[in-house]
Amino acid sequence: METCNTYKPWHDKTTGKTFLKPDQSKCFHYYFYLIDEQVGLGYVRVPTWCPFRLQVYINGHNLLATELRQSGIKYTMIDNAFDSLEDADKAQELSDNISIEKLHRKLDEFGIQIQQELWLQRREIFQLSGLSSH
Repeated sequence: METCNTYKPWHDKTTGKTFLKPDQSKCFHYYFYLIDEQVGLGYVRVPTWCPFRLQVYINGHNLLATELRQSGIKYTMIDNAFDSLEDADKAQELSDNISIEKLHRKLDEFGIQIQQELWLQRREIFQLSGLSSH
């Protein structure tokens, strides 16, 4: 069980209105690990309670390594660290100019892939149990 954002029912006695109020609680999370050509090793963390806010972790060094490769700049890495760069100034420039929009599109792709995987798992569970998935 890990901390997650959620909602709780709330009744305001002064106005007589009932609504959902943002809250913190603990819930289970699914972790989907990935290896992507562009961003390398990462994971998507999916809470099991509403509002189902995804958390994505990627390694920025792998993203920069992709940019360096595409620009033809030689480098070597030891584990998660660059130990040599052919052109450190150009590497810094590439890092500073990584497209946030492009990164957001990639993260959206991960979210869609996870959604599809969860749907397939749900469908399989219903089929195995003999229940309808509708």
